[in-house]
Amino acid sequence: MRLVTGGLRGKGGAVDGGTIRLNGSETMRKLAKVTAALGLVLAASACVPVEAPAPGIPGGGAGGVNQCGALDLQYLVGAPARDLDAIRFNKPVRVIYPDTAVTMDYNPERLNFEVDRMGRISRVNCG
Repeated sequence: MRLVTGGLRGKGGAVDGGTIRLNGSETMRKLAKVTAALGLVLAASACVPVEAPAPGIPGGGAGGVNQCGALDLQYLVGAPARDLDAIRFNKPVRVIYPDTAVTMDYNPERLNFEVDRMGRISRVNCG
């Protein structure tokens, strides 16, 4: 089957022995529909989710699970924050108290200890 355009008068086209004949305006409409459909397919294929480091998961992200050792320190959740003074860490440590400003940079090697208003450790994670 082959497509032949132009040369016809009136609306629509004609089929003649396996040849489809379309006038110029109908060809443009069909081409516009095909182009729009292809555009939608391409736009939909570009919507692929990207995985980011999971917040709240110790060591989540590119560094691997538990890169900072937070999983091994979960026993400290509920303990007084002052207990951290007696522990020596070989990694960067950040103790975050309520209403304390912190930087938003992600460091998979850094231990974060979040402290609640009662002075107890409420969360241990990497970042």
